[in-house]
Amino acid sequence: MFKDASMNENPAEFGVNLALAIATKYPWGIAFTTATQGFTSAETLKFFFDNFPHMCAWLGDNTVTKFLFATTRQAYSVAKVHGVWHYVTATGVCAVDAGATIAVDGVTPTVKPAAGDIVICLYELSSAPT
Repeated sequence: MFKDASMNENPAEFGVNLALAIATKYPWGIAFTTATQGFTSAETLKFFFDNFPHMCAWLGDNTVTKFLFATTRQAYSVAKVHGVWHYVTATGVCAVDAGATIAVDGVTPTVKPAAGDIVICLYELSSAPT
């Protein structure tokens, strides 16, 4: 919700009300633990990117093995793909897929996702989003 314009010398300045939600897990589904992150809930997480960050997810169909990025959303480089996660619907467990094959045009999970599974990827874009 926007607040009224400020009453100082900068008429273009405006305020915004923010209501932060408390999360207990990452957007890709892995829960925070005291042993791993040092906390069990957070309002913000700190990430540093050199380029435009982008996160996408695909729904598995037990057929597709490589999941492609949109042609306008290619990865900056293989080194700028920060993670691939596989959510297994049957077990309700999301885990890092450390063995996934990574390319600038997409990712190939270690295990072919079953129908209903979700593959999530966090990476940096090669150019500004259009």
